[in-house]
Amino acid sequence: MRLGYIQSAVLLGFGLQYKKVEEISKELNLQVNQILPLFNKIMKKFSTITKTLYETQIKDSMAIVDAQSHIDVNQGIKVSMEQELEETGKEQIKQIYHSGEKR
Repeated sequence: MRLGYIQSAVLLGFGLQYKKVEEISKELNLQVNQILPLFNKIMKKFSTITKTLYETQIKDSMAIVDAQSHIDVNQGIKVSMEQELEETGKEQIKQIYHSGEKR
């Protein structure tokens, strides 16, 4: 991120030196109503960059999840849902029947 010299001085004055707007305006020979818009521009730049970084990170993480959960659409469905339920039901009945014989 690139800041102009005056923007850098405003940011340093507020952030590191804990100066008031009036002090910064005297040092930079600017009016108070010019300092606050400069600070506003700096904050907008930071906000835009931060938002872009977060969006990029989220897109990258979503791409990883998509790659891991890739389903081959061309493979198709081999067994209908009714057939699968029927087979699973038969297996469950066998397990119940066999567990009853052991008792």
